[in-house]
Amino acid sequence: MGIININETVVCITTGHLLKDIPSVSEICEEPTVVDANIESIREAIRGKVE
Repeated sequence: MGIININETVVCITTGHLLKDIPSVSEICEEPTVVDANIESIREAIRGKVE
């Protein structure tokens, strides 16, 4: 564990059924959401997905 610097990019990879098969996943998943590295931007992105 560590601290993420403001200029770093963070990528979250979820594994499970078919998710290690990149070509299949890219056909069924939407583009990833890119947000600024601050808590309010993350909250807004999450709210936008659940509302």
